[in-house]
Amino acid sequence: MSEFRVSQLRASLVWLRAFPNLLDGSAGDAPMAFLGSRDAYIERFDAIQHELKTFVQTWEAERAARFEEAIVNPGERAQLFRERVQAYRTYTRDVLHLTPPWDWMQPNYVHHFWDRYLGLKRAPLSSVDGARAWDARVPLRVVPPFQIRAPWLDGGIIIDGLLYPHAVGLAFMVNLVNKQKGWTIQELMQKMFEVRADANFEVVFPNKTFAELSLDNLANAILNDLLERVFGKKVPPTREIESPLSVVTFFRVEGFQPQEKIGDRTPEHRMFHGLATWDADWQVTHEQNLPPLAFTNIAYDRKRPGDVLHHSPRGRVVWFPTLMNKSNDRAVPDVERTEWNTPGSAESTSVKKKKRGGSLSCYHRNLTLLVAQTEALALAASLVSADLAAAKTPNAALSSYARESAERARDLYLRKKTTYRSSSPEAHLNENSLEDVKLMDIVMKARDLQP
Repeated sequence: MSEFRVSQLRASLVWLRAFPNLLDGSAGDAPMAFLGSRDAYIERFDAIQHELKTFVQTWEAERAARFEEAIVNPGERAQLFRERVQAYRTYTRDVLHLTPPWDWMQPNYVHHFWDRYLGLKRAPLSSVDGARAWDARVPLRVVPPFQIRAPWLDGGIIIDGLLYPHAVGLAFMVNLVNKQKGWTIQELMQKMFEVRADANFEVVFPNKTFAELSLDNLANAILNDLLERVFGKKVPPTREIESPLSVVTFFRVEGFQPQEKIGDRTPEHRMFHGLATWDADWQVTHEQNLPPLAFTNIAYDRKRPGDVLHHSPRGRVVWFPTLMNKSNDRAVPDVERTEWNTPGSAESTSVKKKKRGGSLSCYHRNLTLLVAQTEALALAASLVSADLAAAKTPNAALSSYARESAERARDLYLRKKTTYRSSSPEAHLNENSLEDVKLMDIVMKARDLQP
């Protein structure tokens, strides 16, 4: 393969910690006890959706004349979109301001995971009610109030907190950019291992204290903060799979031919392995520990021979040459390629996007949400594992919740047409274990519980 340089890459890591206490009633006095009650969750979710709709309608109504002008004025269109991005970020900045896990900025900033996972077809996400969200195990999103800097990073950072009835989660995304000369494989891997383990982030905590932390310690601090916001000072024990999930996607790569196919045991193959496993010895990994790409590439639905979705039990690496270097994969969405409607039109927002092919931005976000949701469902199914292993009858609320979560996980595994379809959940559930029990076995045992 020809020598190349990487000028943009995106990496997301996801941590999840699970607990039964909101569902089994043992934490009824918790500040966010509503998460564990179906009726209370439905009521709160519906209120959150209504609040967001009201905010959107008010924001757009105040700018109705400018929206009319934006139909024929590209400059005004771009400015309105920038203002809308900032307005939404301000709206979601308070950690106590819960929102759905999808963005108001659709359809400009569209990611299809949730509408496909929920089987919405043509219905907008604004139509999702609390009952549907509970049944599908849709989390609420919060913005953890941590200020994070990394002067060495050459890119931006986005963090999202996820609140489930049975777990808290953290999604940490970095967007690495080197427009001047790009990174060689060696330089890129050095930078990625700085992010993962070798460098510290400058962190201002919610109480305004300061520390320099590795990524794992930063994630631990944020997850502990989320747990305290859910439970108060009485945080119960949690369970998790030890290492985080990760998704790495190549966005801009110069000096290669898209039709070139990556061979086994090449530097590129070793790079994929290192990014999927975070093996510090990626350059010298013994061949017996470096499976052929025929076994690790799960891009079964991709028709281009150069496409690779490299996987390990905890990692995914996306290398789709035909989608790299596209203009619609800017850090800010492409606002010049839209047709505008006036506020109050059929869409829940004021913009209607022209139909075009998928982008790496969408794919990366969708895959990150998919691995997070797959694991969240498996952890929900595991809530009854100890009782089942001891031949005990699980708590009724836990049993119902675990069984229904297991059914959702199985739908992902089988790639049913009613949910998000990907090869990833099958590999995820078959190749990961919790306390030495394969996740798919946990899912099937929970699914077999009697209603």
